[in-house]
Amino acid sequence: MKSPNIKKNLLKVLERNGARIGNASKAVGIHRSTFYDFMKRDKRFKQRARDIIEAAADTMESALYRTALDGNVTAQIFYLKNKRPSEWMEVNYVNVQAKVETDCKAHEEERLKYLEEKYKGIYKL
Repeated sequence: MKSPNIKKNLLKVLERNGARIGNASKAVGIHRSTFYDFMKRDKRFKQRARDIIEAAADTMESALYRTALDGNVTAQIFYLKNKRPSEWMEVNYVNVQAKVETDCKAHEEERLKYLEEKYKGIYKL
């Protein structure tokens, strides 16, 4: 099958199967990486594929919305958390208080003593 026919069939299958790239690629006998190669090399193919994927997302969003309106509380929460995250997203605040004390001078002196012992007789400090 020639590339234009593969692309045409691929887009048809992509539209039918809910815009799942892996499944559509497999259905027409190509690897999913070939799909992405088509996207890189063919602007018209890329735009058509994006339109199909976007339409599938719109369809799913509409189905979610209908399910929420039918009383599905989980769908309602999911919809609101994603459409109005500033009002519905769960935020957990953690208040951390700590006191950090360091004695840099003591550490510095300890390090100097260590170096003096390590390099005794090799370097003059």
